[in-house]
Amino acid sequence: MPALSAILASTWLVDGVIALTVLETAVLAWRGRRRGVGHPLRGIVLNALAGLGLLLALRAALTPAPGLIAPALALAGLAHVGDLWARTRPAAHDA
Repeated sequence: MPALSAILASTWLVDGVIALTVLETAVLAWRGRRRGVGHPLRGIVLNALAGLGLLLALRAALTPAPGLIAPALALAGLAHVGDLWARTRPAAHDA
């Protein structure tokens, strides 16, 4: 099990998930703009920011920079609140 502990304690796995999340967000935004299908851009970006905030907090917890945990969690929380607020608004101005 030492190998699994080393993998989970390193940041490369979290960095990979962050990269995939950014790529997924870009593809969804591009697809939505190009084809006019999918979710509104605002929802995609806010949802991605909430997830990225949590991933950045996890990454900060795994490094010697624990001072970045609170700002990353704040980003996640604000993006989540913004996403919830955007979902309760009428769909007339979705962009």
